[in-house]
Amino acid sequence: MKPRKLLLTLVCLQILLLPSALFTASGASVDDAPHLDLPFEVVDSPYKPGETWGPVILRITAPNGQRLHYVSDLPKPVVQRMDANFDGVDDLAVMVSSGATNSVYRLFILQGDQYVAVDDGQEEGLFNLVLHPQYKLVESQGTSGLAGALHEKLLMKWEDNRLVPLRRAFCGNLETSTFENDQYTVTTWYNVLHARVVDYSRGLFEDPVTLFDETFDMDVQGMEDKYLNFYQREQAALWQGLR
Repeated sequence: MKPRKLLLTLVCLQILLLPSALFTASGASVDDAPHLDLPFEVVDSPYKPGETWGPVILRITAPNGQRLHYVSDLPKPVVQRMDANFDGVDDLAVMVSSGATNSVYRLFILQGDQYVAVDDGQEEGLFNLVLHPQYKLVESQGTSGLAGALHEKLLMKWEDNRLVPLRRAFCGNLETSTFENDQYTVTTWYNVLHARVVDYSRGLFEDPVTLFDETFDMDVQGMEDKYLNFYQREQAALWQGLR
């Protein structure tokens, strides 16, 4: 079985024709939250004026006058107001990087009269942040190719000012490995998707419980009804027992 360039191109076109709602979360997206124009300054940057921006330290002045610091790939802050921890009080979501399909955020929640930085446990931050107030859950949902078919969705719950993983769904290209003659080989099948859903609440973080583990051959099965069914089964496993 070999990936074929022509068939992969046709698969990509089929994915682009899928309903956009397929990859859209049902909760409250940060995209819909009000923007705040807050005073700011660049505290530390290794770049000269006019150079390409990378990570810098920004300091913003929050609505209560408190100064908040964070690392960002953006030269100017993008700050939005939303009740991130579902306590009826508005918090702050700050964008720390942005690309073609992903915008990444960090959170500051208001506790008493002070904002507190949220420990989200993620190296880069929360992708395309979505809130689910009815379930008290926060969702990070990143995409990495094939118009959203390659994706990762992480459901997290609050513990004080921390977000801890509850469920994770991730879909990438199938990888297989062999070990022969003292040589370890990894093969990536670009025509086959491999989706898994794991649950962290019923096992150790290093050894979560698997709720869903399936592959999908895009060449053989196509990217229409059969793919929709595959994706919907993955998402049903992600939310099983939570709704």
